[in-house]
Parts: sequence; C-alpha cells; structure tokens
Amino acid sequence: MNNLKSMFKSTIKTIEVEEKFDLIFSRPMGYVFAVISKWCCLTPTQVSLLSMSAGIIAGYCFYFQSDIGMVGWGCFWIVLAGVLDSADGQLARMTQKSSHLGMIIDGFVDNVVYISAYLGGLFYLLSSYGWPIFIIGAISGLGHSLRSLIYVSYKDDCLYFYGDKSDHYRLTMDELRENNRGEKSDHDGLINRILNILYSDQAQKQWRLGTRSVEMYRQFEFEKKQRDEAFKVAYKQYFIPILTAWALVGGGNIHRFLIMGFSLLGRFDWVLYTGILLNIPCVVIWLVQRRRDRQFLDSFNV
Repeated sequence: MNNLKSMFKSTIKTIEVEEKFDLIFSRPMGYVFAVISKWCCLTPTQVSLLSMSAGIIAGYCFYFQSDIGMVGWGCFWIVLAGVLDSADGQLARMTQKSSHLGMIIDGFVDNVVYISAYLGGLFYLLSSYGWPIFIIGAISGLGHSLRSLIYVSYKDDCLYFYGDKSDHYRLTMDELRENNRGEKSDHDGLINRILNILYSDQAQKQWRLGTRSVEMYRQFEFEKKQRDEAFKVAYKQYFIPILTAWALVGGGNIHRFLIMGFSLLGRFDWVLYTGILLNIPCVVIWLVQRRRDRQFLDSFNV
C-alpha cells in the first residue's frame, strides 16, 4: 500500500499547487488511466489525443441542450477528457517521457476540448438568439482563454520556483525565437511547426498579461539562488493562497463545472454570461497579484 501511494505521489507535480478537486478526483482517476495506458503501451501524446477525442464528443452532445440524456453524456465525456488530460502528464512522469512538445500538445488539446463544448452550446442557442450569440460566445471564450493563460503562467511559476520543477521554466520571447532558429530537426513537420507557433503566441500573451516582467522573473531566480529555503517559505506564504483564487477564475475545473451545471439546466447561455462576468474578479486578483509580487521582492531587500 505504501509503495502504491509513493508511486501515485511521484506522478503529481507539487501537492500545494494542485487544485483540491484534482487531488480528490482527477489525479487518482488519472493515475488509474495512466497505469492502464502504460500497460497498453500508449504514449502520453496518444493519451492526449484520446482526451481531445472525448472533448469533441462532449461538444457534440452539448448541442442537444433540450435532451437531458445527451447532456448527461456530454458531462461524462468532458469529465473523461479532464481525467485523460491529467493521465497524459502522469503517464509522462511515470515513464519519464516528459517533454516540452508534450506540454505544447497538452495546451492545444485543452483548447480543442473547450472550443468543442462552446460550439456545441452555441449552435443550440442559434435558433433562439440568432447569429449575435456567436459574438457573445467569442467574447466569453476569449476571456476564458486569457484567464486560463494567466492562471497557467502563475501555476508554472509556482512549480518552477517553489516546486523545483525545471521543466516549468517559462521561456522568454527572445529564448523562444532563439530556439526556433536552432536545429531544424527539432521542428520538422507541419504539425510541430504549427504547435510551436501556437505555443509562442501563448507565451507572448502570458508575458504581456501577467504582472511579472522578464526582469522581475530574473530577480525571483536570483533570490531563490541566494537563499533557497527562505525563498520557498516566503513564496508559499505570498503566492500559494492567491493561486487558489486564480484557479477559481481560470482553472479547467471551474469551466467544466459551469458548462456541465448550466447545460443540465438547459441554459448554456448562462455559461457565456458567467464567463464574461468572471473577468471582473480576474482584474481584482490581478491587482492583488501585482501588489504581492512587489511586496515579495521588497521583503528580500530590507
């Protein structure tokens, strides 16, 4: 039993950074699927593609908002997509096949899953609202995407600075351009090129939308190198609690719950309106984050 717990924990990045629901449900279920996938000789990328397929099926089911049975299946498939999204990373850590490309694919798959869900609901609403509903959907979806990018950037920072996960280092735009000018073999193939373009675009948005400049990021690295333990204690105090707030406006779980809950009520339009309203607390959290970033660095300069 202890060996099983140890193996499970080895597939989790850092417990303090994980969302509560993930620790209770997604990670344990993901571990089961990761073990099955390993037994079936599947790669993390193949599991990611299964997650994307489940998400596309969910989107199709959410088109039938007036059919509670189909909506129920939509909920099943989007939950399965989330579990498989967890499983691909756990499988990668289990088999020591984590890669930068895998992280890019994971982000791409997440986008496809939610775009599918939004499109399913929007086409259902088309008969009631007409084409303007797609404008509302685009605004809501854009906010969803940007909030998620911001949340992921701070989650990656927590994993890098607090969890010592070097693979979550955030490349600057100069570094991305330098990498793209590197060996051609690393970026051969149309799909890889497209994924890297999408990743570069996301990274650029994260640097622009976040509260931390590249210079501040370097300051964080310097302070961590100078006094690692004191840095981690302070980092946990300043930033782990606010990461929970970011999860509530930009995490995958909150968006899945909104889609499932309002779809079961036959009100996918409420998903769109709630998605737009979530931008308000996001701005508040952003302001708090910016203040804490400055206070954190000032605490080391006393």
